[in-house]
Amino acid sequence: MNFIKIGTTLYCLLFTLLSYAEHTAKQECPKPYHYLLSIDRHFSSKSSSELSSSVFEGYRQLEEWLLPEPTGVVERLFLYCTREVAATFITTANHEIGGHGAQLRALGIKNIRYSVGLNGGYTAFKLPPQTHPQDRLMINLGGVHASNLLSEVTQQRFVEDSTISPNLGHLYFASKFDQIYYIFSYKNNHSENLKGHDMANYIQGINSLYQTNSLNRSKLKKYNYWGLLDPLLAYSIYSTVTNKQVALPLIPLKIPGVSAPVEFLPSAQLLLTPYGPELGIRNIIKISDRYYQLTLLHGKNQPFNTYGISLSSDHCLNYQKLTLGGEVRLWSQPQLLTAGNFTQAPMKTGGMLMVNTQFPVNKTLKLYASFGYKTAGFAMGESLKSCAILKTGVAITL
Repeated sequence: MNFIKIGTTLYCLLFTLLSYAEHTAKQECPKPYHYLLSIDRHFSSKSSSELSSSVFEGYRQLEEWLLPEPTGVVERLFLYCTREVAATFITTANHEIGGHGAQLRALGIKNIRYSVGLNGGYTAFKLPPQTHPQDRLMINLGGVHASNLLSEVTQQRFVEDSTISPNLGHLYFASKFDQIYYIFSYKNNHSENLKGHDMANYIQGINSLYQTNSLNRSKLKKYNYWGLLDPLLAYSIYSTVTNKQVALPLIPLKIPGVSAPVEFLPSAQLLLTPYGPELGIRNIIKISDRYYQLTLLHGKNQPFNTYGISLSSDHCLNYQKLTLGGEVRLWSQPQLLTAGNFTQAPMKTGGMLMVNTQFPVNKTLKLYASFGYKTAGFAMGESLKSCAILKTGVAITL
C-alpha cells in the first residue's frame, strides 16, 4: 500500500507542477466550518458521506483551534500525521458502514457486523441464496461508491470556499484514493487471500454475468490511470504537502455572446457499474457566482455500449428565502435485475430528477430537503430499482 500511495503522490505532484502555479492562494483566509446532517430511509451512502464530512469538519475545527498557525517542522509533521489518521479512519468507516452496509440495509439484510481500523476494515454478513447477482455486485461496489460520494461532498466544499485547504485536501485525497488503491492493489486473480477483495469479486462477478474475460485485472488497471487525471487530486496533494491553501484552479472560458464570466475545470472519472466500467469527464462550471457540474459517461463493455449525462447545481434560483437547486440524469444502460441470459438484456433509457431546497432559519442554521424520482437503472448511491427519493437534514455554518 505504501508503494502505491507514494507512486500516486509523485504522479499527482508532477501533474501539479505542469499545471497552473499561480493558483496558490495569496492569503491564508480562515474558512467557515460546515456541518451537514441528513436522514433518509436506509442511511444511504449519500447521507453517510455527508455525516463523514461533518465528522472530519469537527476534527478540522479542533485542529485549527489547537494549532492555528503551525510554523516548525515538528508541528507540520504532527498535523500531517493526525490528518492522515482522521481522514483514513473516517474514509474506512464510510466505506464499510456507509458503502457495503448501505447496500445491505437497502436489501433488508440484518445482523451486519463491521470492523474499522487504520489498516482497513471489513463488513460481515450472510446473503440469502436468492439474492440477485447484480445486487451482489452492488454490495461489492458499495464501499468505493461511498468513498467517491465522500470525495464529491469534499469537492463541494472546495467550490463553496473557492480554495483547497490542507486538511480538506487530505480528506479528498483519502476518499478519492480508495478506489485507486483497491484497483492497483489487486495483484493475483487466483489468490485465496483475495476472496474478500472488492475488485477481485467485481471482476469475477462481471465475467460470470456477461462473458468470460470481458473484464480482467489488466484492463481495469488501465482504466484506473484515466481516473488519476483529476486536477483536484493533484492540488489536494500539493496543498497537503506544502500546508498551504490553494485557489480552486478554474480555467477562464470565453463564449461569444455571453457577457457573464465563465470558468470551468474538467477532470476524468472512472465509474464502476454492475454492467462494467464507465469512463467519464466531470466538468465544474462557474457562471458569475453560481456553480454547475456537468458529467458525461461512456462505457464499452461487451456486448453493450452505455452512455450517461448529468447536470446538477445546488443554487439554480431563489424564491423569497428559499434556494432551489437540483440534478438531472439521463442514461442508456442494459436492463438490470433480469433473469436468464444477461448478455441478451435489452438496452433501456432512464433517468433521475432531483429537486434540492434550502431554507435559512438564521445565519447559522439552514433546513434542507431533497426529493425526486429515478427509473430502474444504475445511479451511484441509489437503488437499482425505480423509486422515489426523499432526504431531509440541517446544515450548520460556524
